[in-house]
Amino acid sequence: MDLLKVVLIYCEFVGLGLILRRYIAVPLYLSPPIIVSIIVILIYFLGFIFSIKSIAIFLHLIGLASFIWVSVPQLKQVLLNKDVGYINKTFMSYFLSGLIILLVFFLLDHKGEFVSWDEFSHWGSVIRTFYEAGSYNVNPNPLYCQDYPPGTALFSYYVLLLLGYTEGHAFFSFSLLLLCYVTPLVIFASRIKVLLGVFISIVLLYLGFALGNGWASVLIDHVLSFGLAGIIIFYYLSHGKFNHLIFIPFMLGALVLFKHVGMNLALFAAVICSLDLIIFKFGTKNNSLSPPKEIFNSVKYFCWFLLLFGFPLLTNLSWKYFVQYNNLISTWGNLSLGLFFKNSLSCCSTPREIEVAGKFFATFFDLGKPYSEPLSIMNYSKDAIARVNWMHLLFHSPNYNVAKVIISLGFWGILGASLFQTSLKTTRYILLNLEFLFCTLLYSGSLLLAYLYGFSDYEAKILTSFQRYHNVFLLAWSIILLYVYAELMNESASKTKQWIVTIIVLGISVWSLYSATPYVKSYVKHGAWPASVQRNEVRNVIEHLNLKTKIPLKAKVYIAWYGSNGWEFWMTKYELLPRMTNVFCFSLGPKLNPDDMYTCQFETKLIRNYDYLFIGKGLQVLKQNYSPYFDNVPDNVDEGLLKIEKRANNISLEYIQQ
Repeated sequence: MDLLKVVLIYCEFVGLGLILRRYIAVPLYLSPPIIVSIIVILIYFLGFIFSIKSIAIFLHLIGLASFIWVSVPQLKQVLLNKDVGYINKTFMSYFLSGLIILLVFFLLDHKGEFVSWDEFSHWGSVIRTFYEAGSYNVNPNPLYCQDYPPGTALFSYYVLLLLGYTEGHAFFSFSLLLLCYVTPLVIFASRIKVLLGVFISIVLLYLGFALGNGWASVLIDHVLSFGLAGIIIFYYLSHGKFNHLIFIPFMLGALVLFKHVGMNLALFAAVICSLDLIIFKFGTKNNSLSPPKEIFNSVKYFCWFLLLFGFPLLTNLSWKYFVQYNNLISTWGNLSLGLFFKNSLSCCSTPREIEVAGKFFATFFDLGKPYSEPLSIMNYSKDAIARVNWMHLLFHSPNYNVAKVIISLGFWGILGASLFQTSLKTTRYILLNLEFLFCTLLYSGSLLLAYLYGFSDYEAKILTSFQRYHNVFLLAWSIILLYVYAELMNESASKTKQWIVTIIVLGISVWSLYSATPYVKSYVKHGAWPASVQRNEVRNVIEHLNLKTKIPLKAKVYIAWYGSNGWEFWMTKYELLPRMTNVFCFSLGPKLNPDDMYTCQFETKLIRNYDYLFIGKGLQVLKQNYSPYFDNVPDNVDEGLLKIEKRANNISLEYIQQ
């Protein structure tokens, strides 16, 4: 039954794509990123007025009706004439290939379960919360990162409304999202040479794991990369046709709704598209239009430029307004790069600044020991560059060292651009690579400021998610280069250059297969990962205590696992959704050591506003150290559920028997 539902979703996308082709002359292979963006934008904006369930149902009906509308006449011709020649064989080959690929991804994903920290703490929790509430305006809101934009969760909701909620189905919804963004690239390459499309598909599968979170994950960073690259590739494949370009502002608006940094990525993509259009379309065209048509054309494109920058900004402002209006907890939304930059002018003299800046540049260039003396940020960068051992960096540093990947992408980008036959295209793609280089370095600089002044001491000093954050741009740049080489193959009449491109892409695809990480091999052989040992242990405790039955859905529960760094806590919080819980003090009791930042001393004020106290581990520790409150706890149990009874100036805890 689930496979039939996947076929139905696929037919809906094809139907919408055929409608776009028939009435707006958008090629079918360019339609997937448009459809994804329209789904996200419509559910988001209409969600201010209607329930997202009714909107998603309406969109499913529109998709199904579109498929019936365009397919029935052709089927009628086949039946009346008894001639399968009425069926476009090229279309059917792509249709069946796409369906098979989608079904394969579903079969790989559908049994998977969340395994990553952030899947429990936010990205998985938000999908489940929206699904169960039928709205992104959830009150009370059990989420930790309440101000994170909801775009990917809204697309997942659209898919899960038909498939039903499971973690594996959530994985599949993200795989579908990624596939939609790279479909134009893969089909464009396949039209040039089928094997080229196959090689590029292999590289994309590999890159999704090597520089991203993989094809069985609801983490978000690689979705940003695929989205950014997919939009820019869509722009280049549109060849400046206005009926194609008109969709780009809405695609950028959807990108804004994926994560806070989506706004920066949308502006970056808008700058690339606008500069390319101005320089290489308007700057080189012959003016053959009559004056009235020229004026109309100018006004038309001027409005498009306004929409290109205006719609993403409007989308971003609407979400900020929603967060403020509903008094949602702000995290990244409160951080100001302007303030960070102002603070950086006096950097770096404090112990935190010295440690963070030194580690940042040492990690960026794989320098080993970081520099630990007071310097300005500019002098830190100069010192780092002066200390770089370039042979070590290029040949002996880790495969995905940031500086090494930037140099590699720059080399392959300039090489590909230089092979084009015309100086115009060479200049065009060299400019594209320089834009990516500049923005990657600018983005890296903004990350340094965030580590210096935005993150907590702990997160800053360990450079939390350093590689993952940088990979947002590096992965997008890598996908763009695949398009550049496909375009080179398409443009070149020289057999020599075609062979060069074939060897390069073949070599990269073979290397991708050879160096595939264990995650890639495991995913292809066995599908998405099952629940971890720790996840099963947490589930066993929850099921043993029958928590989901004993704790009402609207009750507030305080969760604690003694000695935990938060891992068990976030899994428990996810399992108990949509119940409201604490978000700090993952452990209650005496601190295990002076550096224990996760354990809080038991105090009644911590739990007074909750209805239940769940201790996943350490109940005997609490009984020994805070006996007046835990006297009724049996001696032979270390986990349990206690009901919090509020009194005038105190509380009492009633142990609930298993």
